[in-house]
Amino acid sequence: MWFVGGAQRAEEQVYLQELKATAARLGISTRIRFAGERNDVPKLMVAADLLCQPNTRPDSFGLVFVEAIANALPVLTFAMGGAIEIIDETCGILVPAANHESFMAELERLIRDKDLRRQLGEAGPARAKALCDPDVILPQLEKLVSRLSRAK
Repeated sequence: MWFVGGAQRAEEQVYLQELKATAARLGISTRIRFAGERNDVPKLMVAADLLCQPNTRPDSFGLVFVEAIANALPVLTFAMGGAIEIIDETCGILVPAANHESFMAELERLIRDKDLRRQLGEAGPARAKALCDPDVILPQLEKLVSRLSRAK
């Protein structure tokens, strides 16, 4: 398991230390890598099996979700914030916010089911393109602006 990203606030530093202590107490420290802030995230995504992001608060957009699905990674996260607009049943699994038991069950299912991970991963790039590719989005935006300007 990799934890990628740096703690930016004091409470995040405390949480990081708690995670490290818990891993040590459980005897699993050698199976977890706290990678910190990285500038090679695309390389990490290519090597990963899935993106698991159990946010405790909504993320306003969730760029990491788009990056993950664009790199054919299935996503598991809570249904809140930007994830609701980005992740759908074709490319990932959304669990009701704060439903930790369901989240853990879905994580276990994804870990065990390679075919499901493959299926969700394969659909990700098309979903990312539909959401973010300028060749797709700009014509849609142009149509919308034209329609709105004619309506006045």
